[in-house]
Amino acid sequence: MAEGGGEFVPTSEDFEYLASQLPDEFKEVNTTQPFKPDQASTPYGETIHMQTRHYEHSRLPDTSYQETSFGGDERTPLIEKDSFDDIRRRLSVLRQNSLTGILNISNVVPNPKEDFLPVEFKNEQIERTKRFIKNRYPEFIEKELVIGFSKKNPLVLVVEGPKGGESPIFLKEGSDFQQSFSNQTYVKKALGKPATLLISMANERVKTEQKNLGEVRQNEKRFRLKMDEKEKEVLDLELRIWSEEEKLQQLQDDPAADERLLKEKKTLVENLKKDLKTKQKDKEQLQKNYKDSQKTLKKSEQRILQEEQTRDSLEKRFNST
Repeated sequence: MAEGGGEFVPTSEDFEYLASQLPDEFKEVNTTQPFKPDQASTPYGETIHMQTRHYEHSRLPDTSYQETSFGGDERTPLIEKDSFDDIRRRLSVLRQNSLTGILNISNVVPNPKEDFLPVEFKNEQIERTKRFIKNRYPEFIEKELVIGFSKKNPLVLVVEGPKGGESPIFLKEGSDFQQSFSNQTYVKKALGKPATLLISMANERVKTEQKNLGEVRQNEKRFRLKMDEKEKEVLDLELRIWSEEEKLQQLQDDPAADERLLKEKKTLVENLKKDLKTKQKDKEQLQKNYKDSQKTLKKSEQRILQEEQTRDSLEKRFNST
């Protein structure tokens, strides 16, 4: 701190001291989290450690320079006559929504001109925004939207339009999208179908597959029963052929056997063998049908599992926001 009077030019030590002197009303509340540039919690519970400079370790953002929106390189000096109240005000209003991790600016003075957010924190907020959009719109094409901080209000996350205009993305408390953002034609094209619709479609596919699975199971059961019946028919016919061949052999060994009876027995054995070939082919076809039904059953079960996993994944991501 400058000595001997003159204007107040805070150092990093001054920032650290002022942060320690904040009253309780500026500490964490139930619905929002205090703004900590050097350590932010994502909506998934993980902790993001950002590379910080000395001023960030003091829990106060560096207000010495301002970065232009959408990645500009120009940096403009800002701190000249910041008062103690100015610094306290910044700390008190900068909080993150507890559900999304996006800045809650509902208590911020409208349209602040100073851009005192660190670059690392801005980048982290932009990444949070992309994740939030992806959770709500899984088909989101990231490269189709230019997301950054507003040139008019340095605390507001916006999407840049095709003609260079800005559309705020979030409600002031950072809990959800603004309707005006979702209604933009170019935004709709980039977002794709909402997660709620994709979840509903997945549920319908699961129901359809489950219905098909019931039919496939009935077919598999029917083929198995027919195959078992045909196997019994083939076995019975083979036994009968064996028996008739024994009788034929006896007639052939008997010199006094009736030639007419011998001829009839030969014809009977030949016809039985023809029937056996037909039944064996039928049996082979039923075996093939049964195996195919088993494969169809397995594929149907796998499709249901995949659809359920897709639906559950969509629901989990959607409910995490």
